[in-house]
Amino acid sequence: MTFTESIQTCFKKWRTVKGTASRSEYWFFNLFIALVAIPLFILFFVTAGNTGDHSSGTAGLLVLGVLIVFYICILPASICATVRRLHDIGKPGTYYFVSFIPYVGSAILLYFLVLPTKEDSPYREDKVNLLDEWNKEAEL
Repeated sequence: MTFTESIQTCFKKWRTVKGTASRSEYWFFNLFIALVAIPLFILFFVTAGNTGDHSSGTAGLLVLGVLIVFYICILPASICATVRRLHDIGKPGTYYFVSFIPYVGSAILLYFLVLPTKEDSPYREDKVNLLDEWNKEAEL
Protein backbone atom coordinates (compact mmCIF):
# COMPACT_ATOMS: atom_id res chain seq x y z
CA MET A 1 0.00 0.00 0.00
CA THR A 2 1.37 3.41 -0.94
CA PHE A 3 1.62 6.47 1.29
CA THR A 4 -1.41 8.23 -0.20
CA GLU A 5 -3.52 5.05 -0.33
CA SER A 6 -2.90 4.41 3.34
CA ILE A 7 -3.92 7.94 4.30
CA GLN A 8 -7.08 7.70 2.19
CA THR A 9 -7.93 4.28 3.62
CA CYS A 10 -7.48 5.40 7.22
CA PHE A 11 -9.65 8.46 6.67
CA LYS A 12 -12.31 6.42 4.88
CA LYS A 13 -12.33 3.93 7.75
CA TRP A 14 -12.07 6.59 10.45
CA ARG A 15 -14.76 4.93 12.56
CA THR A 16 -14.34 1.31 11.48
CA VAL A 17 -12.69 -1.09 13.89
CA LYS A 18 -13.69 -4.21 11.97
CA GLY A 19 -11.14 -5.74 9.67
CA THR A 20 -7.41 -5.28 9.59
CA ALA A 21 -4.76 -2.69 8.75
CA SER A 22 -1.47 -3.80 7.24
CA ARG A 23 1.84 -2.62 8.63
CA SER A 24 2.34 -0.28 5.69
CA GLU A 25 -1.14 1.23 6.09
CA TYR A 26 -0.65 1.82 9.79
CA TRP A 27 2.89 3.19 9.67
CA PHE A 28 2.32 5.39 6.61
CA PHE A 29 -0.67 6.92 8.38
CA ASN A 30 1.45 7.60 11.45
CA LEU A 31 4.15 9.09 9.23
CA PHE A 32 1.52 11.44 7.79
CA ILE A 33 0.51 12.49 11.31
CA ALA A 34 4.15 13.16 12.18
CA LEU A 35 4.77 15.10 8.95
CA VAL A 36 1.88 17.41 9.79
CA ALA A 37 2.42 17.67 13.56
CA ILE A 38 6.18 18.22 13.71
CA PRO A 39 6.20 21.41 11.59
CA LEU A 40 3.25 22.70 13.61
CA PHE A 41 5.15 22.04 16.86
CA ILE A 42 8.23 23.80 15.50
CA LEU A 43 6.12 26.73 14.34
CA PHE A 44 4.46 26.89 17.75
CA PHE A 45 7.78 26.95 19.62
CA VAL A 46 9.19 29.58 17.27
CA THR A 47 6.16 31.84 17.60
CA ALA A 48 5.58 31.23 21.32
CA GLY A 49 9.27 31.60 22.15
CA ASN A 50 9.43 35.06 20.63
CA THR A 51 7.40 36.94 23.23
CA GLY A 52 8.84 40.35 22.46
CA ASP A 53 5.47 41.72 21.43
CA HIS A 54 1.83 40.87 21.87
CA SER A 55 1.25 39.73 18.27
CA SER A 56 3.80 36.89 18.50
CA GLY A 57 2.02 35.49 21.56
CA THR A 58 -1.24 35.58 19.64
CA ALA A 59 0.39 33.80 16.69
CA GLY A 60 1.67 31.11 19.05
CA LEU A 61 -1.81 30.61 20.46
CA LEU A 62 -3.23 30.40 16.95
CA VAL A 63 -0.71 27.71 15.95
CA LEU A 64 -1.41 25.85 19.20
CA GLY A 65 -5.14 26.01 18.42
CA VAL A 66 -4.54 24.57 14.94
CA LEU A 67 -2.43 21.80 16.46
CA ILE A 68 -5.11 20.93 19.02
CA VAL A 69 -7.84 20.87 16.37
CA PHE A 70 -5.64 18.65 14.17
CA TYR A 71 -5.12 16.14 16.97
CA ILE A 72 -8.80 16.11 17.91
CA CYS A 73 -9.75 15.47 14.28
CA ILE A 74 -7.12 12.77 13.76
CA LEU A 75 -7.71 10.93 17.07
CA PRO A 76 -10.66 8.70 16.00
CA ALA A 77 -8.92 7.64 12.78
CA SER A 78 -5.71 6.94 14.67
CA ILE A 79 -7.40 4.82 17.33
CA CYS A 80 -9.34 2.83 14.72
CA ALA A 81 -6.19 2.26 12.63
CA THR A 82 -4.40 0.99 15.74
CA VAL A 83 -7.25 -1.39 16.57
CA ARG A 84 -7.30 -2.68 12.99
CA ARG A 85 -3.52 -3.14 13.14
CA LEU A 86 -3.93 -5.19 16.32
CA HIS A 87 -6.53 -7.27 14.50
CA ASP A 88 -4.00 -7.84 11.72
CA ILE A 89 -1.66 -9.59 14.15
CA GLY A 90 -4.50 -11.63 15.64
CA LYS A 91 -4.97 -9.61 18.85
CA PRO A 92 -8.27 -8.14 20.02
CA GLY A 93 -8.73 -4.39 19.86
CA THR A 94 -8.89 -4.15 23.63
CA TYR A 95 -5.11 -4.56 23.64
CA TYR A 96 -5.10 -0.85 22.76
CA PHE A 97 -5.68 -0.15 26.44
CA VAL A 98 -2.29 -1.68 27.24
CA SER A 99 -0.90 1.72 26.26
CA PHE A 100 -2.44 3.20 29.41
CA ILE A 101 -0.13 1.19 31.67
CA PRO A 102 2.36 3.71 33.08
CA TYR A 103 5.98 3.57 31.87
CA VAL A 104 5.79 0.29 29.91
CA GLY A 105 2.40 0.33 28.18
CA SER A 106 3.50 2.27 25.12
CA ALA A 107 6.52 0.01 24.63
CA ILE A 108 4.33 -3.10 24.86
CA LEU A 109 1.86 -1.68 22.33
CA LEU A 110 4.74 -0.69 20.04
CA TYR A 111 6.02 -4.27 20.21
CA PHE A 112 2.61 -5.54 19.07
CA LEU A 113 2.34 -2.96 16.30
CA VAL A 114 5.64 -3.93 14.65
CA LEU A 115 4.82 -7.65 14.52
CA PRO A 116 4.25 -9.10 11.03
CA THR A 117 0.80 -9.85 9.68
CA LYS A 118 -0.76 -13.05 10.97
CA GLU A 119 -2.36 -14.70 7.96
CA ASP A 120 -4.71 -16.85 10.03
CA SER A 121 -6.03 -13.92 12.08
CA PRO A 122 -9.71 -14.40 12.95
CA TYR A 123 -10.28 -10.68 12.30
CA ARG A 124 -9.39 -10.74 8.60
CA GLU A 125 -12.23 -9.62 6.32
CA ASP A 126 -12.52 -12.91 4.47
CA LYS A 127 -12.66 -14.89 7.72
CA VAL A 128 -15.09 -12.47 9.39
CA ASN A 129 -17.55 -12.98 6.52
CA LEU A 130 -17.12 -16.74 6.78
CA LEU A 131 -17.79 -16.63 10.53
CA ASP A 132 -20.92 -14.55 9.95
CA GLU A 133 -22.18 -17.15 7.49
CA TRP A 134 -21.48 -19.95 9.99
CA ASN A 135 -23.33 -18.07 12.72
CA LYS A 136 -26.34 -17.54 10.45
CA GLU A 137 -26.41 -21.24 9.59
CA ALA A 138 -26.17 -22.18 13.26
CA GLU A 139 -29.17 -19.98 14.09
CA LEU A 140 -31.36 -21.85 11.57
